[in-house]
Amino acid sequence: MHSKVNSINLRRNSFIGFLFLFFLATVILSPKTIFAQNEKDQKLVEEKIQAYFNGYLTGDLRILYTAFDTTSGGMHRLMPDGKNDTLIHFRDLLPIWSTRAKRTPYSESDLKASRYKILKFEQFRGSLAIVSVDIQFGAKSYIDVLSLYKINGEWKIVSKVFVTNN
Repeated sequence: MHSKVNSINLRRNSFIGFLFLFFLATVILSPKTIFAQNEKDQKLVEEKIQAYFNGYLTGDLRILYTAFDTTSGGMHRLMPDGKNDTLIHFRDLLPIWSTRAKRTPYSESDLKASRYKILKFEQFRGSLAIVSVDIQFGAKSYIDVLSLYKINGEWKIVSKVFVTNN
């Protein structure tokens, strides 16, 4: 009888030990896995920001299409009166950007002055990212706030709002 009780206690203690180790492994390893995935996603999102920047500067529509969701994405623009805002769909906006860049390309000095810096990156549940970008195209400077979704496994800019710095 005594050995039967010891055997039950041993199994119970083994089970409790297993649960403790499982819990510990989950707590220790999961954040690393999540962090690694976030780093991978952040790099992929940054590649889309780079494609937006390069495509805008050069007017290369092919590059722009890799960065933006042209199915349903768009840019909100506050009108000069400060009261009204308009939505321009990316499918309509990207060809305008491309035509502008080809019609009046940036000068060599404007290209050298152009730059961007990611101010803030936030990711939510693995499929939504919000990125704030300080961006300069030639003499014009903006703060863009971009929303990106992972659509069919690929990050795309689905929304853009901005303010001018100058």
